[in-house]
Amino acid sequence: MRGEALIGLAARRDPRVLPALRRELAGEFCGDWCVEAAELLADASLRDALLALRARLGPADEAAFATSFDAAIKACSPG
Repeated sequence: MRGEALIGLAARRDPRVLPALRRELAGEFCGDWCVEAAELLADASLRDALLALRARLGPADEAAFATSFDAAIKACSPG
């Protein structure tokens, strides 16, 4: 439910979602819903958090969610 709310706010590009999304990206990885929200919001300030979360993933999660991370990191990259 929390993930759906963050995705909905991010899809609307509501900047109020940024603090909650940063907390989720800094925490334990529980699925790619926070990565999807970051991609939808496409805020450059989330790029480092995405890279840090990806670096903390185990090999199985890295393999399973690589495409999601690639898309979100690209969306949050300047230029």
